[in-house]
Amino acid sequence: MRFDILTIFPEFFGALPDQGILGHGVVSRALRTNLASAHIHDLRAFTHDRHRTVDDRPFGGGEGMVLKPQPIAECLSSLGIEPKRSKQLSYPMQVSHDTNSELEEILDGRSTECQGTTSVVPIVPQNECGL
Repeated sequence: MRFDILTIFPEFFGALPDQGILGHGVVSRALRTNLASAHIHDLRAFTHDRHRTVDDRPFGGGEGMVLKPQPIAECLSSLGIEPKRSKQLSYPMQVSHDTNSELEEILDGRSTECQGTTSVVPIVPQNECGL
């Protein structure tokens, strides 16, 4: 089993199997016996500015920071992992029975609306899910 870990803190995981968090417990035993391998990828290596910036402020303001997609995409691309085509579907606040049926068709793959995509990500407002 191969683990590729994308991180901005590679030291946390350690360079060797007996260093860092991977040097303990069941994971450590799997690494030492070659049942698993861990490959640590520093996201800062995939940035292009002099400060090696990987985070940005969230759009719309608010607390916290978010990771920029560019370093993640470049890191995944270097691993041979290409993005899948997907389609996002937004629904109005008032969902009718017809809309629910339409959503079920899309998720079951019976709809022609999403042909050529590998995944569909429905975006439904929180209060419609009963949460």
